[in-house]
Amino acid sequence: MMRWPFCLIAFSAAFALDPDRSVLRLLNKQNTARILDRTQVSPELDVVVALNDPYGWWSKSARLGVFLQRRDEPGLIYQLAVANGIYDEDCLPRVERATNTDVVISCQAEKGGPGAHRKFVYDIRAKALVKRVDYGSSPAERRVTLKYQPGQEPPFRLLAGREEPAPTAKPVFRKAENILEEIGPTQVVAGTRWFGKTFYNGEGMTGVGGFGYFDPATKSPVIYSPKEIRGWSVTALLVEPDAVWLGIAKRGEWGDGGGGILRFDRSTQQVTKIALREIVQKISRSGATLVLDTEFGAALYDGSNVIRRFFVDETTDGRLRVVEAKPSPTAAPDLPVAQR
Repeated sequence: MMRWPFCLIAFSAAFALDPDRSVLRLLNKQNTARILDRTQVSPELDVVVALNDPYGWWSKSARLGVFLQRRDEPGLIYQLAVANGIYDEDCLPRVERATNTDVVISCQAEKGGPGAHRKFVYDIRAKALVKRVDYGSSPAERRVTLKYQPGQEPPFRLLAGREEPAPTAKPVFRKAENILEEIGPTQVVAGTRWFGKTFYNGEGMTGVGGFGYFDPATKSPVIYSPKEIRGWSVTALLVEPDAVWLGIAKRGEWGDGGGGILRFDRSTQQVTKIALREIVQKISRSGATLVLDTEFGAALYDGSNVIRRFFVDETTDGRLRVVEAKPSPTAAPDLPVAQR
């Protein structure tokens, strides 16, 4: 397998005292570059990903660099790759995976939705790039399904084929001037139909987020709309005896963006928000774990302070496999849609 010879760069002691500054200087001498990710990949080395756009956009004119840096001598840096953006238009890069063999970067287009992945495969012993692989990211695009298999690692198995529901018009819940709310995901519990509302928020249209059920006796809807959900559409729903779990997202002119999941306590009506950037499309339970189908792949939440995330990766010889991405802290700040 071909390996590109490494580029060794050493700096003076002044720069070597600041590991990040040593890397950033390679991409931009005007102090506009930023570190996207730093991960330890061996006792001696970090892999560092940096971008030379001050606003965080990766484009044909913005360079992204992947470097190995000595932990005991930060001034000693090996350049693995420097590359311009995947798209002709700007996209937001995010380091999804960083290991001792590869870095995978997702690139979300300006109008949202899952974008392409760029994978840099390297040999840390030779300190050299082995191959670069670009591939589509979402299971829907790949026409595959991730099946949960508890007790296994990784805990998802890749199945060929994917059943997508036929597109149908969503029932209208409320229609008024500048307002169009539709019924999104539903679940029948003990003969009662629960549902979440969804609406488009842009170009003069809006709505009020909420969820509820149709009262079997009166045939009228009972709606819950706590402040944590009012600005969001519901994308997934799981009703349990003690709580209602909701996937939420923004639907707007500049694309859709995930807002995480909410837990609504049916006894106290208290809402707990769990952060997750990708849109949740389905919520199910396996024992003490919530299994989330997402636009990115899949995720697991067991009540801890992180959500484990998984996606469909492509190897250097074109095979598909399920790998684990960087976890999502459940208390991560809520970012504007344009920054997700």
